[in-house]
Amino acid sequence: METMAFLGCSRGLGHAVCGEMDRRHFLLRALLMSRQQEALQKLSKQLSAPSEVKVLDFANPNNVVALVDQLKIFQPKRVFYFSGGGCYGKFASKKWQDHFWGLQVTFLTPAQLLHSCLTDPDLAGIEQIIFVGSQIADNQGDPRASSYAAAKHALKGLIDSILKEGCDKDIRLFRPGYMDTDLLPPKSPPRLFGDPLTKPEQAAHRFVDWALDPLGDAIFDL
Repeated sequence: METMAFLGCSRGLGHAVCGEMDRRHFLLRALLMSRQQEALQKLSKQLSAPSEVKVLDFANPNNVVALVDQLKIFQPKRVFYFSGGGCYGKFASKKWQDHFWGLQVTFLTPAQLLHSCLTDPDLAGIEQIIFVGSQIADNQGDPRASSYAAAKHALKGLIDSILKEGCDKDIRLFRPGYMDTDLLPPKSPPRLFGDPLTKPEQAAHRFVDWALDPLGDAIFDL
């Protein structure tokens, strides 16, 4: 049983992974963070392990320092960053601030978080950091999801590069395909054309098996 931080766990994969860890009795304590207080509190009540709820919007660049400070206080052994997203529609039809939101929450915040975990001695107790990529969006174009795809490309490139540099922490990237969550727009091609969608609970089961395997690959394609 270990202390773990779940960043972006109010819904979707993050919510499912937190629940899966708890059901398997791997949680000693949990730090639950996202911008949705009500959903976090509901999740906290569902867990058998003690948990702390901290409300924070990862799309706000001014909140990254507060995020790092919370990790220093909580001192988790493992950190899982699930937050991500972006506006849906043609690139030029959206305001720049909408694109910036996606770039910040999906790449800039996790990149700054990772840098802090690798350089700040107060975070030396963190042994594993896992981020979520995308088999669909991080290695090819994704029409109508341009800023999301750009951010996922950047995140994969960052982690690939750091892995080649060598690191004493266990840094990993989980790359699912299309997932059946409310983050996938109703009129997106996967829903319109009936593409296979993975349930968050199924992905969470695979995620937990892989994350807790000390010999697991650094990059896992679901």
